[in-house]
Amino acid sequence: MVLVSLVVPILIWIGLDQWAIRQPIFIPDPVIKSIPRPAAISTKDLWRYTNEERQRVGLPNLVLSVELSQSAEAKCQDMVTDNYWSHDSPSGKTPWYFVPRPYAYAGENLAYGYTSAESTVLGWMNSPTHKENVLGDFTNEGFAVCESFNFVDRGHQLIVVQHLTK
Repeated sequence: MVLVSLVVPILIWIGLDQWAIRQPIFIPDPVIKSIPRPAAISTKDLWRYTNEERQRVGLPNLVLSVELSQSAEAKCQDMVTDNYWSHDSPSGKTPWYFVPRPYAYAGENLAYGYTSAESTVLGWMNSPTHKENVLGDFTNEGFAVCESFNFVDRGHQLIVVQHLTK
């Protein structure tokens, strides 16, 4: 997050198409809260780093699925819209509500608080349950990255959703 303060000169109308510049005023933060940063987490990089982890242990690459990327996007937007951090929504939607059928089984990884694809996948690999999904017996995956300016009261965040199926 980039915090900003501005000094703005005051223009005063003095008549007949004439303006005078008067003493500048200071506009402090939090009046200007922040300049939003662009999403720095690429879904292409998430796919690449996930497959690198799989290759390290001799597993085949996962296929990047348009349908799973769309389901991940729908889940991500739902979490941002309803401002929740959970696999299940406050209205009772499970992750499988978003994942298109048919599939033999499915998985979901979530992340926020990371600023790169590499650190996101590393975070998953440092968590036994997330690592189990990354290295699981899946064949397809999709990703989404959403942005929220005050996600679950933790400020500006990038939220990552990974959906996996076989």
